[in-house]
Amino acid sequence: SQSYGEEFANKLADKLGYLCISREEIMEEATRQKIPIGKLETAIIKPHIFSEDLALELEHYKSLATSFLCEKALNDNIIYHGRTGHLLLPGIDHILKIRVIADIESRIDVVMRKLSLSRTKAKQYIDQLEQDRRRWVKQFYNVDWDISSLYDVVLNLSRMNVENAATAVCSLSQLPEFQVTPAITKSIQDLYLASKARLILATNTKTSNMNLKVRANNGIVYVIYLAQQ
Repeated sequence: SQSYGEEFANKLADKLGYLCISREEIMEEATRQKIPIGKLETAIIKPHIFSEDLALELEHYKSLATSFLCEKALNDNIIYHGRTGHLLLPGIDHILKIRVIADIESRIDVVMRKLSLSRTKAKQYIDQLEQDRRRWVKQFYNVDWDISSLYDVVLNLSRMNVENAATAVCSLSQLPEFQVTPAITKSIQDLYLASKARLILATNTKTSNMNLKVRANNGIVYVIYLAQQ
């Protein structure tokens, strides 16, 4: 929170000529498709039991977010800024995964200025927001978002400005490890197909309440379900 991540993503997109996508765009699409994203967020950050129905809705949202990003990635080079969004694309190996951080005093100053809060209130705001986001990532992916091995690069924007950080990452993005290959394109196509199929099953009255696992390989969709279903 307030670590200049959005500013960095937009600056990097400008420099590379890539499409920049925010988490808010995916949430808006989820709302259009009647996935109760607000209820999901509330259930995750509030200390009470997470119901089976909400767990299914979370899977539906995950499928939507994955299909959304895959569709964009099949048509353009993209930069996504959100909460560990690269975990929505398992098996896609060429993604450059970046964590952006800043020191707490810089972040407090930003919140004080933007929200007209006292230093104490600004610190409380940041602490609560980070706690909520940490709970979301843990529930969504079952990982701790600040484990460094989840990322290729950690950028401390207290040590460099957004412009210079974006320039440095432009060079990184051109390395062979982060280039699209035919095999990667195929993997994205299969992931897109599987996530779209999962969404269709979520909207069908006969299958909407079933705990299904869906994958695709070479354009063929496989649906895994419990024996009693």
